[in-house]
Amino acid sequence: YMTPTSYLELIGLFVDLVGKKRGEVSTKLNRYKVGTKTLIETKAVVDDLKKQLAAMQPTIEQAKKDTKELMVQVENDQAIAREKSEACAVDEKIAAEAAAEANEIATDCQQDLDEALPEYYSAIKSLDALDKKDIQEIKSFAKPPPLVEVVLS
Repeated sequence: YMTPTSYLELIGLFVDLVGKKRGEVSTKLNRYKVGTKTLIETKAVVDDLKKQLAAMQPTIEQAKKDTKELMVQVENDQAIAREKSEACAVDEKIAAEAAAEANEIATDCQQDLDEALPEYYSAIKSLDALDKKDIQEIKSFAKPPPLVEVVLS
């Protein structure tokens, strides 16, 4: 049994429900439209990127070839550098031995010099003590001693 009031309430509920459903459908429709628009824009961007990638493909291939050639060159350079490094190590060893020998000779020379310097200074002192009369006296000798001849010559 349905009364006019309950029928009006039913119609009111129906109108409210239809209004809510229309809002939901409208919201979903807007979402689908926005989503579709976004997908279309994304597709355009992806197509553009594909074209750019296709255009860059020869450049990429050339870069790959150049990189391979460069790697071969680097490996060759590294091999040459290793050989030179080994040669330098040998030269360094020889130079170190020569330096050690030179240091040893320098040490020996310094020792000899240290021994000879006191005698040298005493000889210089003795020469400073000589005057012209002493030299005239030595020259007057018919046969001076052999060491004196060495000094005067």
